[in-house]
Amino acid sequence: MTQDDFESLVQRLEQDAAANPAGYRRKLGALAVLGYAYIAATLILLSGGAVLVVWMATVSSALLFLGKIGWTLFALIYVVLRAMWVRLDPPQGRPLTRDECPELFRLIDDLRVKVKAPRAHRVLLTGDFNAAIVQHPRFGILGGTRNYLILGLPLMQSLSQQEFQAVVAHEFGHLSGAHGRFGAWIYRLRTGWARLLVALQAHQHWGAALFTRFFNWYAPLFSAYSFVQARQQEYEADRMSVEAVGRGPAASALLRVNTQGEFVSETFWPAIFRRADEDPVPTLSPFSMLGPSLKQRDPLVTPAGWLTRALAQRTGYSDTHPCLTDRLKAIAVEPHAPAPVKSSAADALLGPAVDSLRQELDELWRSTVKQWWGKRHQYASESRARLATLERKAESESLSEDEHWDRARFTEEFVSSDAALPLYAQILQRNPQHLGALWRRGQLLLARGDPHGIEPLSAAARIDRKLEQSVCAAIAGFHRRQGREAEAKDCERRYRDLGAGAAASYSGVGRRDSSGPQ
Repeated sequence: MTQDDFESLVQRLEQDAAANPAGYRRKLGALAVLGYAYIAATLILLSGGAVLVVWMATVSSALLFLGKIGWTLFALIYVVLRAMWVRLDPPQGRPLTRDECPELFRLIDDLRVKVKAPRAHRVLLTGDFNAAIVQHPRFGILGGTRNYLILGLPLMQSLSQQEFQAVVAHEFGHLSGAHGRFGAWIYRLRTGWARLLVALQAHQHWGAALFTRFFNWYAPLFSAYSFVQARQQEYEADRMSVEAVGRGPAASALLRVNTQGEFVSETFWPAIFRRADEDPVPTLSPFSMLGPSLKQRDPLVTPAGWLTRALAQRTGYSDTHPCLTDRLKAIAVEPHAPAPVKSSAADALLGPAVDSLRQELDELWRSTVKQWWGKRHQYASESRARLATLERKAESESLSEDEHWDRARFTEEFVSSDAALPLYAQILQRNPQHLGALWRRGQLLLARGDPHGIEPLSAAARIDRKLEQSVCAAIAGFHRRQGREAEAKDCERRYRDLGAGAAASYSGVGRRDSSGPQ
């Protein structure tokens, strides 16, 4: 199923669900049961065949031959059961306990009761700007689910206690009995089948192949049918959040997640990692630094641009989450810049343990990035020395094209993009087909919201067709940030068409390594 087919089907199902909700639910329920029915039917047929062959072997002269067939079928059943009983790794994080954070657990218990949700068996603290409820099946598709509430310390440091309550209430809302058993069941199946398909594709044994072909057909179809329900549940989870904590905190949480989330990902962490250019080993404590960094920001100026970009986004079909504008509209709140947070949810709810928890995550982060950090520091030292040499040479003599390129890209990386833009322009004056300069100039202009960046990127794609997909992705992202959904979808459609063509051209040849510098 192509992305266009998927979107067309979802659009039709949205209309069906609006016109005949009961009929849509019946079709969705039948499709959900089909997944289990296929697995059960396969196992029943294999088991019945194995028993029949073994019985025939006991009454036939071809005992040895039929016995071998029977044991082969039993072996296949075992392989199939192992394929379906795939190990899905549980979520990772630092476990929190009631004794350690009593205020946090009292809040969790209170919210769980309010939204009629099952209990969280474990609460994990992570370094992500995120919160989530994950249902982990201990016995593959057979059940034995454990609920993990995952809380990102950066998110807790960014939100007030009431805003954090709204976020947790939303997450619990996805598993709430208020959704009805059918809705909760579909939510679990949607996330469960997706994880199972990934796990099956990671296994190469032949028993899994009996199911991967079926699920390659079934998973996209079930995803499309359940997409409508999943999006409705996002709105319902927002409404349950409003009921649990109030419209003001729920809206403020939505707005804060967008503004602070962009600050954390686009400003805070890049600044942290840039320190590797100066320091030979990681000595920073980012999780301890984040709280003061958030408080020092200008809440009336800095978030405005980010909020404008977030509000320009439109609801699409790549994600079940509606856009910020639609979510605010659904709870009857006008967009606004949220007020500064005086006391964060982390400080209020983690209590005396908050400092030690920050330190634990800081130590884990330093050990995780240590190897990368050392390599980056060495690269930065060598590159800066090269840039200094080129700057001195440029004062007295002309540079070669390769030297011009090194000077421009190192200037962008270690000085500023503003200083690099005219250097890329100089390269293109000498050689209008310089791929690197076309690519970087186009990227930098688009990052500034300047549509003139489209032309150099398009020129790069015309010169090297292998860049077409990357150019489509870059231009689609620019259009989407500008709120031009139709143009973004055209670029994404072209991106998918190019991907399908490449897959057809390279089928049977082997997968190319598309990994790049991270």
